[in-house]
Amino acid sequence: MVHLHRTADDMYDDAEVHNAPCQHAFIMTGGPVPIDNMFTKENAKIYGVHMTQYHCEKHKYQLIMDIELTDPKQHKEYLRQRELYPEDTFVMANRIEDKYSIPQLGGGVRQTFKGAIYRGFRPPVMPLPPNWFPWNDEDCIPVIDQVDVTINRIVLFRPFTHHEPAPETASYLMWGARKRRKDGTIVAEQAHMTNLQTAELITGPHEPPLYGLDHDHVMDLAVVPEWISDDMLNAGIVVSVPCIPRKEDVPGRPHERRTKLLPKPPFEPGDSIPVMYRGIQPPRAITVGNTYFWGSTVNNSQELQSMVENMSFIMSPMPQKYWKIRGQ
Repeated sequence: MVHLHRTADDMYDDAEVHNAPCQHAFIMTGGPVPIDNMFTKENAKIYGVHMTQYHCEKHKYQLIMDIELTDPKQHKEYLRQRELYPEDTFVMANRIEDKYSIPQLGGGVRQTFKGAIYRGFRPPVMPLPPNWFPWNDEDCIPVIDQVDVTINRIVLFRPFTHHEPAPETASYLMWGARKRRKDGTIVAEQAHMTNLQTAELITGPHEPPLYGLDHDHVMDLAVVPEWISDDMLNAGIVVSVPCIPRKEDVPGRPHERRTKLLPKPPFEPGDSIPVMYRGIQPPRAITVGNTYFWGSTVNNSQELQSMVENMSFIMSPMPQKYWKIRGQ
């Protein structure tokens, strides 16, 4: 959910630690390489990757869920849309009448919810109302609405800390699925990556809190690496990506380093880049696929947009046929 102003739940002055239910947005990945066209529910895995915000308590979590759309027709329609528009971003949001918290998903309290699937991002209609949520009923038409979502498992549940500094180079979670026949032949496979973000408190004790800096990045791999086993791919592994630096020298201060932002990914689909398992040599090659989201304007504190260079929001645009006109 995109909040443009900090709310009271960020102040940490309540006696009880809690997290209020609300709407959440997830970048969808999934729909494997069509080996033998075996697009069954078992082979065509779908994942949702939570869009983060470091300055809003409700969204201070990375979460990846392995999901299915309970209605086979809706599941098939999503796979059809993904095949038609492989480079576009599909976003899943829970319906406003079915709010939940991310800890409820991470802790297994909620395993089903009612959602909607949207294609791309519509530029906001100004002026923005308080607590504006981009994928809302007044501005957008879903590609698939009233979706019954079942969570098969949680791939990653990662609450942020505010004392953890950024690493020298970006760290990513790589995960996916590989389905084989009994004879070992691969029927379907897919692999994805998202960066393991840091939400560092970057202001002092006598200043209003500001959190950052990092990217929110969700991408596919064009080819599933042969060097990762089926079990490790399913569970997920951590790799460092040397071509995405997270620190740079401070000009005029030779012994100081600061956190760095890039305006876009430093690679294109089809590029081969090195990664290092657990951040340790030797480098291993991966082939980059599509990026579905690269952003730093939503996850970092909003006030930083006027202070920091290279902030960006990269997501495929929503086709105008899915736009609504408010009041009509």
